[in-house]
Amino acid sequence: MQNPDSENAVFLIRYESLYRNYKKILIRDAGKILGDAHLAEDALQQTFLRLLMYKECVLKLKQGQERNYLKAVITNVCYDMLKRQKAVSVCDMSSPSWDEFCVRSAEDEYMSGQLKVMLENMPEKYGMPLKLHFLDKYSYEEIGEIYGEKPATIRKRAERGRKMLVMQLEKTG
Repeated sequence: MQNPDSENAVFLIRYESLYRNYKKILIRDAGKILGDAHLAEDALQQTFLRLLMYKECVLKLKQGQERNYLKAVITNVCYDMLKRQKAVSVCDMSSPSWDEFCVRSAEDEYMSGQLKVMLENMPEKYGMPLKLHFLDKYSYEEIGEIYGEKPATIRKRAERGRKMLVMQLEKTG
């Protein structure tokens, strides 16, 4: 068993080496996916933050595996960033009761504690169309195919589900 301090020293040397050797390649790859140089730099930073979380994986990498591993990580980071950008807010910005809950990203809303609980406690026929349409980006037609229902029925259920959320928020707010 290695000394934890020597293991940390080895990791830091490897981490710095990966950053120095692959920085330009990773920014280029991220730029191709995101189409923006500034977002590509953000993706690079997020990638190396993830590497800090998975230190043991970095230490297990063999010579020649680094590039593929880093490419996979930055690709996942880029797709996560794109998914957050595409998310649509399900809240009504004009309603004062929504102010403290409204954020721009529907994923962030879903992950916020109170709204997540409300969506999960809602009857499935109203909650599921909301989740699938606003969070997972399915069209009403696609959701209708999944459930064997007409798109208009799914749209109406999503609308009713949204009204139920507003009423719950007004009760708690």
